[in-house]
Amino acid sequence: MGHKYVVDLNDRLDLVLDKMAAKHLDSALVTRQGKLVGIFTLSDVCRSFARYLTEQFGPPHGDEAA
Repeated sequence: MGHKYVVDLNDRLDLVLDKMAAKHLDSALVTRQGKLVGIFTLSDVCRSFARYLTEQFGPPHGDEAA
């Protein structure tokens, strides 16, 4: 089994994402007070970034999406 990356719920997201990218990790185990509360995956990252882009630029029109 691969390397497990464990983060705290209050860790800065930019630092978590940077480490995930640098280490080629596809998920992070999220804890609060030492207990597992969730798993943050690359799919979650993509979904969140898509939402952010929609908020910044509005919804796509027609077949603009790549």
